[in-house]
Amino acid sequence: MVMAENTAKSNFSHKAAASNLWRFNTILLYLLVSFFVILYSRDHGQTFLLNSKQDGFTSQVNYIWNYVDGDNSIFQLDPLLWIHALRALIAYVFVSIEDAGGNAAVYFTILAMTLPILNVFSRFKRGFIVVLLPISMAALSPRTILVIISVAYLIIYMRAKSGIGHLIVSFVFTNLSSGVVMNNLLISSTVIRNHKKSISLNVYIALLFISLTISVSDKYSGFIEQRAGYDSAVYGATGFWAILSRSTIYTSAINADYARLFVYIALASLAVAMLFFTLRSRQYRGYFAIMLSAIPSLAFEGLGFVSLLVPILLLLAGARLPWHPQESVKRHD
Repeated sequence: MVMAENTAKSNFSHKAAASNLWRFNTILLYLLVSFFVILYSRDHGQTFLLNSKQDGFTSQVNYIWNYVDGDNSIFQLDPLLWIHALRALIAYVFVSIEDAGGNAAVYFTILAMTLPILNVFSRFKRGFIVVLLPISMAALSPRTILVIISVAYLIIYMRAKSGIGHLIVSFVFTNLSSGVVMNNLLISSTVIRNHKKSISLNVYIALLFISLTISVSDKYSGFIEQRAGYDSAVYGATGFWAILSRSTIYTSAINADYARLFVYIALASLAVAMLFFTLRSRQYRGYFAIMLSAIPSLAFEGLGFVSLLVPILLLLAGARLPWHPQESVKRHD
Protein backbone atom coordinates (compact mmCIF):
# COMPACT_ATOMS: atom_id res chain seq x y z
CA MET A 1 0.00 0.00 0.00
CA VAL A 2 2.83 2.34 0.98
CA MET A 3 4.80 1.36 -2.12
CA ALA A 4 1.80 2.14 -4.33
CA GLU A 5 1.43 5.56 -2.74
CA ASN A 6 5.13 6.29 -3.18
CA THR A 7 4.95 5.19 -6.83
CA ALA A 8 1.95 7.48 -7.43
CA LYS A 9 3.77 10.39 -5.79
CA SER A 10 6.88 9.68 -7.87
CA ASN A 11 4.87 9.58 -11.13
CA PHE A 12 3.17 12.86 -10.19
CA SER A 13 6.54 14.47 -9.49
CA HIS A 14 7.92 13.31 -12.84
CA LYS A 15 4.87 14.67 -14.67
CA ALA A 16 5.12 17.99 -12.84
CA ALA A 17 8.83 18.22 -13.67
CA ALA A 18 8.15 17.44 -17.33
CA SER A 19 5.37 20.05 -17.41
CA ASN A 20 7.66 22.70 -15.93
CA LEU A 21 10.40 21.78 -18.40
CA TRP A 22 8.29 22.18 -21.54
CA ARG A 23 6.82 25.41 -20.12
CA PHE A 24 10.34 26.75 -19.50
CA ASN A 25 11.45 25.70 -22.98
CA THR A 26 8.44 27.38 -24.61
CA ILE A 27 9.05 30.65 -22.75
CA LEU A 28 12.79 30.60 -23.48
CA LEU A 29 12.25 29.88 -27.19
CA TYR A 30 9.65 32.66 -27.43
CA LEU A 31 11.92 35.21 -25.79
CA LEU A 32 14.86 34.25 -28.02
CA VAL A 33 12.77 34.54 -31.19
CA SER A 34 11.37 37.87 -29.97
CA PHE A 35 14.89 39.16 -29.36
CA PHE A 36 15.93 38.39 -32.94
CA VAL A 37 12.70 39.93 -34.28
CA ILE A 38 13.50 43.16 -32.44
CA LEU A 39 17.03 43.14 -33.93
CA TYR A 40 15.53 42.53 -37.38
CA SER A 41 13.06 45.39 -36.94
CA ARG A 42 15.84 47.96 -36.41
CA ASP A 43 16.59 48.01 -40.15
CA HIS A 44 13.73 46.10 -41.75
CA GLY A 45 10.69 46.67 -39.53
CA GLN A 46 7.63 48.44 -40.91
CA THR A 47 6.71 51.89 -39.65
CA PHE A 48 3.42 52.22 -37.77
CA LEU A 49 1.91 54.41 -40.50
CA LEU A 50 2.34 53.41 -44.14
CA ASN A 51 3.15 55.82 -46.95
CA SER A 52 0.47 54.51 -49.24
CA LYS A 53 -2.36 56.35 -50.97
CA GLN A 54 -4.54 53.28 -50.66
CA ASP A 55 -3.92 52.79 -46.94
CA GLY A 56 -7.20 54.01 -45.49
CA PHE A 57 -5.91 53.85 -41.91
CA THR A 58 -3.05 56.30 -42.59
CA SER A 59 -5.39 58.69 -44.41
CA GLN A 60 -7.87 58.62 -41.52
CA VAL A 61 -5.14 59.28 -38.94
CA ASN A 62 -3.61 62.12 -40.95
CA TYR A 63 -7.05 63.73 -41.36
CA ILE A 64 -7.63 63.76 -37.58
CA TRP A 65 -4.13 65.04 -36.88
CA ASN A 66 -4.55 67.88 -39.40
CA TYR A 67 -7.98 68.64 -37.92
CA VAL A 68 -6.57 68.93 -34.39
CA ASP A 69 -3.54 70.94 -35.59
CA GLY A 70 -6.01 73.50 -36.95
CA ASP A 71 -7.09 74.32 -33.36
CA ASN A 72 -10.34 72.40 -33.77
CA SER A 73 -11.96 70.52 -30.90
CA ILE A 74 -12.13 66.76 -31.21
CA PHE A 75 -15.68 66.96 -29.79
CA GLN A 76 -16.82 68.92 -32.86
CA LEU A 77 -16.17 65.96 -35.12
CA ASP A 78 -18.99 64.22 -36.89
CA PRO A 79 -19.92 61.01 -34.97
CA LEU A 80 -18.80 58.99 -38.00
CA LEU A 81 -15.26 60.23 -37.36
CA TRP A 82 -15.08 59.34 -33.67
CA ILE A 83 -13.65 55.92 -34.51
CA HIS A 84 -10.99 57.66 -36.62
CA ALA A 85 -10.18 59.84 -33.60
CA LEU A 86 -9.59 56.74 -31.45
CA ARG A 87 -7.35 55.28 -34.14
CA ALA A 88 -5.46 58.58 -34.39
CA LEU A 89 -4.87 58.54 -30.62
CA ILE A 90 -3.46 55.00 -30.73
CA ALA A 91 -1.30 55.94 -33.72
CA TYR A 92 -0.04 59.01 -31.87
CA VAL A 93 1.18 56.84 -28.97
CA PHE A 94 3.06 54.39 -31.19
CA VAL A 95 4.42 57.00 -33.59
CA SER A 96 5.76 58.86 -30.53
CA ILE A 97 7.48 55.65 -29.38
CA GLU A 98 8.80 55.20 -32.92
CA ASP A 99 10.18 58.77 -33.00
CA ALA A 100 11.89 58.24 -29.64
CA GLY A 101 13.41 54.80 -30.17
CA GLY A 102 12.87 53.77 -33.78
CA ASN A 103 11.07 50.70 -35.10
CA ALA A 104 12.78 48.47 -32.53
CA ALA A 105 11.11 50.37 -29.67
CA VAL A 106 7.68 49.86 -31.21
CA TYR A 107 8.31 46.15 -31.78
CA PHE A 108 9.63 45.75 -28.22
CA THR A 109 6.52 47.45 -26.79
CA ILE A 110 4.15 45.28 -28.82
CA LEU A 111 6.03 42.07 -28.02
CA ALA A 112 5.83 42.96 -24.32
CA MET A 113 2.03 43.06 -24.73
CA THR A 114 2.10 39.49 -26.06
CA LEU A 115 3.50 38.06 -22.80
CA PRO A 116 0.00 37.26 -21.41
CA ILE A 117 -0.58 35.29 -24.62
CA LEU A 118 2.71 33.42 -24.08
CA ASN A 119 1.55 32.59 -20.54
CA VAL A 120 -1.55 30.83 -21.93
CA PHE A 121 0.36 28.82 -24.55
CA SER A 122 3.10 27.75 -22.12
CA ARG A 123 0.57 25.50 -20.35
CA PHE A 124 0.22 23.18 -23.36
CA LYS A 125 2.68 20.59 -24.64
CA ARG A 126 2.34 21.96 -28.17
CA GLY A 127 2.36 25.53 -26.89
CA PHE A 128 5.73 26.18 -28.56
CA ILE A 129 3.74 26.94 -31.71
CA VAL A 130 3.18 30.42 -30.23
CA VAL A 131 6.63 31.39 -31.60
CA LEU A 132 4.82 31.93 -34.91
CA LEU A 133 3.37 35.10 -33.37
CA PRO A 134 6.67 37.03 -33.10
CA ILE A 135 7.89 35.46 -36.35
CA SER A 136 4.81 36.84 -38.13
CA MET A 137 5.87 40.34 -37.11
CA ALA A 138 8.60 40.13 -39.76
CA ALA A 139 5.92 40.07 -42.47
CA LEU A 140 3.04 41.95 -40.86
CA SER A 141 2.69 45.58 -39.79
CA PRO A 142 2.71 46.62 -36.10
CA ARG A 143 -0.97 47.60 -36.42
CA THR A 144 -1.76 44.07 -37.58
CA ILE A 145 -0.11 42.58 -34.51
CA LEU A 146 -2.15 44.91 -32.29
CA VAL A 147 -5.44 43.63 -33.73
CA ILE A 148 -4.16 40.06 -33.30
CA ILE A 149 -3.61 40.97 -29.65
CA SER A 150 -7.17 42.36 -29.46
CA VAL A 151 -8.67 38.97 -30.32
CA ALA A 152 -6.20 37.13 -28.09
CA TYR A 153 -7.02 39.37 -25.10
CA LEU A 154 -10.73 38.67 -25.59
CA ILE A 155 -10.01 34.95 -25.22
CA ILE A 156 -7.73 35.61 -22.22
CA TYR A 157 -10.61 37.57 -20.63
CA MET A 158 -12.83 34.50 -21.02
CA ARG A 159 -10.25 32.26 -19.34
CA ALA A 160 -9.36 34.67 -16.50
CA LYS A 161 -11.30 35.13 -13.25
CA SER A 162 -11.69 38.85 -13.88
CA GLY A 163 -9.63 40.09 -16.82
CA ILE A 164 -11.46 43.40 -17.26
CA GLY A 165 -8.14 45.06 -18.12
CA HIS A 166 -7.69 42.63 -21.01
CA LEU A 167 -11.25 43.42 -22.15
CA ILE A 168 -10.54 47.17 -22.20
CA VAL A 169 -7.31 46.74 -24.17
CA SER A 170 -9.13 44.37 -26.53
CA PHE A 171 -11.80 47.00 -27.23
CA VAL A 172 -9.25 49.77 -27.89
CA PHE A 173 -7.14 47.72 -30.32
CA THR A 174 -10.21 46.15 -31.95
CA ASN A 175 -11.17 49.57 -33.29
CA LEU A 176 -7.98 49.74 -35.36
CA SER A 177 -9.88 47.79 -38.04
CA SER A 178 -13.60 47.60 -38.81
CA GLY A 179 -13.09 43.99 -39.93
CA VAL A 180 -11.79 43.09 -36.47
CA VAL A 181 -14.76 44.89 -34.88
CA MET A 182 -17.03 42.54 -36.85
CA ASN A 183 -14.96 39.51 -35.79
CA ASN A 184 -14.89 40.32 -32.08
CA LEU A 185 -18.57 41.27 -32.06
CA LEU A 186 -19.47 37.82 -33.37
CA ILE A 187 -17.01 36.00 -31.10
CA SER A 188 -17.93 37.90 -27.92
CA SER A 189 -21.69 37.60 -28.43
CA THR A 190 -21.54 33.82 -28.98
CA VAL A 191 -18.84 31.58 -27.54
CA ILE A 192 -17.33 34.12 -25.11
CA ARG A 193 -20.76 35.01 -23.71
CA ASN A 194 -21.55 31.30 -23.35
CA HIS A 195 -18.50 30.88 -21.12
CA LYS A 196 -18.55 34.14 -19.19
CA LYS A 197 -21.58 36.37 -18.65
CA SER A 198 -20.85 39.77 -17.13
CA ILE A 199 -21.95 43.40 -17.29
CA SER A 200 -18.51 44.31 -18.61
CA LEU A 201 -18.90 41.90 -21.51
CA ASN A 202 -22.39 43.23 -22.31
CA VAL A 203 -21.01 46.79 -22.42
CA TYR A 204 -18.16 45.56 -24.64
CA ILE A 205 -20.63 43.97 -27.07
CA ALA A 206 -22.87 47.06 -27.14
CA LEU A 207 -19.93 49.40 -27.81
CA LEU A 208 -18.63 47.12 -30.58
CA PHE A 209 -22.06 47.16 -32.22
CA ILE A 210 -22.09 50.98 -32.16
CA SER A 211 -18.52 51.05 -33.49
CA LEU A 212 -19.36 48.67 -36.34
CA THR A 213 -22.44 50.71 -37.31
CA ILE A 214 -20.35 53.89 -37.42
CA SER A 215 -17.52 52.23 -39.37
CA VAL A 216 -19.79 50.66 -41.99
CA SER A 217 -21.68 53.93 -42.54
CA ASP A 218 -18.45 55.88 -42.82
CA LYS A 219 -16.80 53.37 -45.16
CA TYR A 220 -19.77 53.15 -47.53
CA SER A 221 -20.27 56.94 -47.74
CA GLY A 222 -16.51 57.40 -48.17
CA PHE A 223 -16.38 55.15 -51.22
CA ILE A 224 -19.56 56.64 -52.67
CA GLU A 225 -18.14 60.17 -52.35
CA GLN A 226 -14.63 58.93 -53.27
CA ARG A 227 -13.03 60.80 -50.38
CA ALA A 228 -9.27 60.72 -49.72
CA GLY A 229 -8.26 57.32 -48.33
CA TYR A 230 -11.26 55.62 -49.96
CA ASP A 231 -9.74 55.07 -53.39
CA SER A 232 -10.78 51.97 -55.29
CA ALA A 233 -8.07 49.47 -56.23
CA VAL A 234 -9.89 49.01 -59.56
CA TYR A 235 -10.30 52.03 -61.83
CA GLY A 236 -13.90 53.25 -62.07
CA ALA A 237 -15.27 51.12 -59.23
CA THR A 238 -17.46 52.93 -56.69
CA GLY A 239 -19.63 52.06 -53.71
CA PHE A 240 -19.87 48.38 -52.78
CA TRP A 241 -17.62 47.23 -55.65
CA ALA A 242 -14.94 49.69 -54.57
CA ILE A 243 -15.08 48.18 -51.09
CA LEU A 244 -14.60 44.68 -52.53
CA SER A 245 -11.65 45.89 -54.64
CA ARG A 246 -9.83 46.79 -51.41
CA SER A 247 -9.79 43.17 -50.23
CA THR A 248 -6.52 42.60 -48.36
CA ILE A 249 -5.67 39.49 -50.36
CA TYR A 250 -6.38 41.25 -53.68
CA THR A 251 -4.36 44.37 -52.84
CA SER A 252 -1.45 42.26 -51.56
CA ALA A 253 -1.37 40.48 -54.92
CA ILE A 254 -1.53 43.58 -57.13
CA ASN A 255 1.09 45.34 -54.98
CA ALA A 256 3.41 42.32 -55.23
CA ASP A 257 3.54 42.05 -51.42
CA TYR A 258 4.06 38.29 -51.63
CA ALA A 259 5.13 37.72 -48.01
CA ARG A 260 1.88 39.29 -46.79
CA LEU A 261 -0.11 37.46 -49.47
CA PHE A 262 1.39 34.12 -48.40
CA VAL A 263 0.47 34.71 -44.74
CA TYR A 264 -3.13 35.56 -45.65
CA ILE A 265 -3.58 32.60 -48.02
CA ALA A 266 -2.04 30.20 -45.49
CA LEU A 267 -4.37 31.47 -42.76
CA ALA A 268 -7.36 31.27 -45.14
CA SER A 269 -6.62 27.63 -45.88
CA LEU A 270 -6.22 26.82 -42.19
CA ALA A 271 -9.43 28.64 -41.23
CA VAL A 272 -11.53 26.82 -43.83
CA ALA A 273 -10.10 23.41 -42.83
CA MET A 274 -10.59 24.15 -39.14
CA LEU A 275 -14.15 25.35 -39.72
CA PHE A 276 -15.12 21.79 -40.65
CA PHE A 277 -12.93 20.18 -37.98
CA THR A 278 -14.44 22.23 -35.15
CA LEU A 279 -17.96 21.17 -36.14
CA ARG A 280 -17.05 17.50 -35.76
CA SER A 281 -15.36 17.71 -32.35
CA ARG A 282 -17.41 18.78 -29.34
CA GLN A 283 -14.38 19.71 -27.26
CA TYR A 284 -13.27 22.25 -29.92
CA ARG A 285 -16.68 23.41 -31.13
CA GLY A 286 -16.29 26.83 -29.56
CA TYR A 287 -13.72 27.64 -32.24
CA PHE A 288 -16.44 27.33 -34.87
CA ALA A 289 -17.78 30.84 -34.19
CA ILE A 290 -14.24 32.17 -34.31
CA MET A 291 -13.45 30.53 -37.65
CA LEU A 292 -16.87 31.50 -39.01
CA SER A 293 -16.08 35.16 -38.36
CA ALA A 294 -13.17 34.83 -40.81
CA ILE A 295 -15.41 34.21 -43.83
CA PRO A 296 -16.60 37.83 -44.44
CA SER A 297 -13.04 39.06 -43.92
CA LEU A 298 -11.85 37.26 -47.05
CA ALA A 299 -13.86 39.58 -49.28
CA PHE A 300 -13.23 42.93 -47.63
CA GLU A 301 -10.46 45.31 -46.74
CA GLY A 302 -9.12 45.28 -43.22
CA LEU A 303 -7.34 43.04 -40.78
CA GLY A 304 -10.30 40.97 -39.65
CA PHE A 305 -8.98 37.76 -41.14
CA VAL A 306 -5.36 37.76 -39.99
CA SER A 307 -6.47 38.91 -36.52
CA LEU A 308 -7.54 35.30 -35.82
CA LEU A 309 -3.94 34.05 -35.71
CA VAL A 310 -3.91 33.35 -31.95
CA PRO A 311 -7.17 31.30 -31.87
CA ILE A 312 -5.85 29.27 -34.80
CA LEU A 313 -2.59 28.63 -32.96
CA LEU A 314 -4.50 27.75 -29.76
CA LEU A 315 -6.49 25.17 -31.67
CA LEU A 316 -3.29 23.70 -33.13
CA ALA A 317 -1.77 23.66 -29.63
CA GLY A 318 -4.68 21.52 -28.42
CA ALA A 319 -6.44 24.08 -26.20
CA ARG A 320 -10.01 22.87 -25.78
CA LEU A 321 -12.91 25.27 -26.25
CA PRO A 322 -16.40 23.71 -26.16
CA TRP A 323 -19.41 25.74 -27.25
CA HIS A 324 -20.70 25.71 -23.65
CA PRO A 325 -18.52 25.08 -20.57
CA GLN A 326 -21.06 22.49 -19.40
CA GLU A 327 -20.50 20.36 -22.48
CA SER A 328 -18.47 17.19 -22.16
CA VAL A 329 -14.83 17.62 -23.13
CA LYS A 330 -13.95 13.97 -23.33
CA ARG A 331 -11.10 13.16 -25.65
CA HIS A 332 -13.44 11.23 -27.94
CA ASP A 333 -16.98 12.48 -28.67
